[in-house]
Amino acid sequence: MDNNKIKLKKGVKFMAITLPLLFLAPFLLFLGFKAIGREANILGIILVIIGSVVALTGIGLMYLGIKNLLDHLFEK
Repeated sequence: MDNNKIKLKKGVKFMAITLPLLFLAPFLLFLGFKAIGREANILGIILVIIGSVVALTGIGLMYLGIKNLLDHLFEK
């Protein structure tokens, strides 16, 4: 029972961290591509790289959160 609660808390924590990242990543990518279009190439490239890393981090954390929540629900 104790291990089950830990998995639930860990899954909810991962999902709570993921939510802001999934809103931040498209915003950063939008700003980066907009800056590239306005000839501010270095700033645009940096923003696109940061946005891509944030998006991939969000996807990875979402996977871990869903995995932990499903482990909690379907007790292995």
